[in-house]
Amino acid sequence: MNRKKQKIKQPHKKRQIIGHVALAKATWLDISSFWRPLVAILAIYAVLNILFVASISLLPSNQAIQDDITKYLGGSAGRVLDSLTLVSISIINISSPGNTLLQVLLIVVASMAFIWALRKLRGLQTISARQAYYEGPANIIPVLLVCTLLLLTLLPASIGSTLLLYTLPIAGSSLELIIAYAISGGLMILSLYWLMVWWPAVYISMLPATTPIASMRAAAQLTKKNRLRLLQRFIIAIVVLFAAFFVIVVPIALIWQRLVPATVYTVIVLLFGTWHVVAFNLYRSLIDESTEKK
Repeated sequence: MNRKKQKIKQPHKKRQIIGHVALAKATWLDISSFWRPLVAILAIYAVLNILFVASISLLPSNQAIQDDITKYLGGSAGRVLDSLTLVSISIINISSPGNTLLQVLLIVVASMAFIWALRKLRGLQTISARQAYYEGPANIIPVLLVCTLLLLTLLPASIGSTLLLYTLPIAGSSLELIIAYAISGGLMILSLYWLMVWWPAVYISMLPATTPIASMRAAAQLTKKNRLRLLQRFIIAIVVLFAAFFVIVVPIALIWQRLVPATVYTVIVLLFGTWHVVAFNLYRSLIDESTEKK
C-alpha cells in the first residue's frame, strides 16, 4: 500500500522592517563609529557647494544682517522674531543656488560617495574621503537615470498642486473646494506611494552591472507589503531631523546673530548626512546583507 506523501507547507518568512527604536540605535551606531570619514565626505561637499554653487555669505556684517531683517519685517520686532527671520532668510539663501543643475549633480555625487562609504565601513573596511569620491560615483549614469524616473513619480503631486493653485481663486462653492482638495490630495498621495515603492532603486543602481529598470523592479519587490511602515519611519525621521535643526540653530540665533548663516549651513549639511544614514539603515533592513554584492 503506497502512502501518499504529504507536502508540508513551509511557513513564509515575512521580511521585518526595522523598528523606530532599532533604527535610531543603528543610526547612532553608524555615526558614532564612522563619523571621521563620513564628516570628511560631507566637508568636501560643503566646500565644493560654497565654491561652485551657493551664493551665500556665511559670515555677513552686522549691517547686512540688519538690512535683511528690515527688508522682511520693516523694522525691529524683537530679538526672538529677528533671529527666527534671519534663520528663515539663511535657509532661503542656501536652498536657492545660482546653478540648480550643478547643485543637483553635486548632491548626487556626494550622496553616492556617502553611500559607498557606508557600505564599505559597515564591512569594516578602511576608506578615505578621496577614495569615496573616486569610486563611489562609478555608476553615476544608472543612478542619474533612476533619479530621473523617481522625479517622474512627483508628476502627479505637481499636477495636484498646480490644480489647487488655479482652482482656489475661482472656486465658487464649498463643494468645488472639496472636490479640488480631494483631487489634489489624491494626486499627492499617489506620488508619495510611488516614492515608497521605488526609492531603494537608488541604492540598488549603485551595484555593479545593474540597469535602471532592473533596479526599479527590485526596489518594488523589496518594498512590497512594507510601504506603509516605511512611510511611517520616514515621517518620524523627518520630524526628528527638523526638531534637531531648530534645537541647535535657534539658541545660537538668539545669542549671536552673525553666526546664524554659517550655523544653518553647517547643520543642514550634517543633517543631510544623517538622513542618508537613516535611509540606508531602512534599506538594509529590507534585504539580506549576506546576499548583496559588495
